[in-house]
Amino acid sequence: MARKPEPTDYQRLMCDRLENIAYPGEHSNLLGHDDALVEISHAYKKQRMHHAWLVTGPKGTGKATLALAVAAYLLRYPDISSTPDQIAIPGPSDDTFRLISRGGHPNVLHITRPLNEKTGKFRREITVDEVRKLRTFFTRTRVQDSWRICIIDSADELNISATNALLKILEEPPERTLFFVLANYPGRLLPTIRSRCRQLHLRPLTDENLYLALEHLGVKLSHLDDSELDTLYTLSQGSVRRAINLFQLDGIVLHHKFGEILAANSQGEPDWLKIHKLADELSRVNKDEQFRLLLDITQIHISNCLRNNNTLNDMNSFNDKPESQSAMTSQSPVPAHLKQTMLSRLAQLCEVWENTAASVSLADSYNLDRKQIILNLFGSLARVH
Repeated sequence: MARKPEPTDYQRLMCDRLENIAYPGEHSNLLGHDDALVEISHAYKKQRMHHAWLVTGPKGTGKATLALAVAAYLLRYPDISSTPDQIAIPGPSDDTFRLISRGGHPNVLHITRPLNEKTGKFRREITVDEVRKLRTFFTRTRVQDSWRICIIDSADELNISATNALLKILEEPPERTLFFVLANYPGRLLPTIRSRCRQLHLRPLTDENLYLALEHLGVKLSHLDDSELDTLYTLSQGSVRRAINLFQLDGIVLHHKFGEILAANSQGEPDWLKIHKLADELSRVNKDEQFRLLLDITQIHISNCLRNNNTLNDMNSFNDKPESQSAMTSQSPVPAHLKQTMLSRLAQLCEVWENTAASVSLADSYNLDRKQIILNLFGSLARVH
């Protein structure tokens, strides 16, 4: 039997592509990261270019777009003496950028999650075989004696063997080789990986830049009212990818349903009719993305609670009570019993998320029904509230 042809480099880059949205290599819209570009260009001009850059930031803030753009810049100007002071973002028609973005430039290797030939779907992790492709990559002759550039997209998805293989290479990198190691959650990486990289953090986009980025990608928001836009901005947390997911999957409506259920929880008995209806809907086979979106919305809610919103409200409500004002001034310490109550609530919220994440991982591994996960989630949130 003839062996199936391997997917092209360009096909591999499609592993994280959103429907009807240009892949980072098909556009050059990089907004809100001028400081990062200046840092790289200064390091390059002063010949202090670190061999590995750990590019961090929330998923969907432009890490891959930045890495592809910088790779094109470095390959276009291998001679530092002729390099412009600022990195200009190339357009899709730029020859170097187009070769890189389609996986066709001999000096660039873009490592992503591989395609599973048996299922036709992309794997959930980057395997060691993908990292081992660097051996062949390093044996190639560099074009015009320029840089060899490797983009790891993303390091969060490396399995243990792949992580160890990458670490060995970062410890003894070949000459004139650059690594852009992208990470959504750098704290999860091995300390030895982080210590061998220079960190470049991309901040979440402002509401204005987020709006512009969505417009450039053809996502029209003009039909949303101010309240819906505020919800979109709040839930997206400065991430273009998260905002697109919310927009395409009716995330604002899902967030409204989530809020209605929590409101009922806070008033007494949970509205199990609404909870079961939502659980039935999101446990369908074709609703995987909406199910993941509900998890995102839940995580944002819990994160906000853990930060300051509800805790500060609890403290303020205590200090605002007339009976408490006579017993303590606004500068008085919070009573021990109230501190204990707040800490207990925070611990319970952490436990809710940990248990939910563990249940989702188990369901993914064994293809279990997701309805019970949703029922347990809202039941646990009701007990906390």
